[in-house]
Amino acid sequence: MAFMRIYCGSCGQHWEVYERDDWNSSKAAICPHCGKSIDGQTWVNQVVPAFCAAADANRELERDATGYGLPRFRFDILSKSRTD
Repeated sequence: MAFMRIYCGSCGQHWEVYERDDWNSSKAAICPHCGKSIDGQTWVNQVVPAFCAAADANRELERDATGYGLPRFRFDILSKSRTD
């Protein structure tokens, strides 16, 4: 199951949004620690599609392994800024 770990530059805390959660909701883009939020357009147009694409790609890799007997691969996308 895919999840995003989101870093809040306002309070310095992290929170996680899981694939099983309602990640399309604007609530998922709000830091539960300080209440600051990711811009709504950025969340909808950039973050959610990127999350979906990564989750879909990992599912395809799993299907390749189980359906075609290929080696099992998975990947993570990590981001580290200079301020983290």
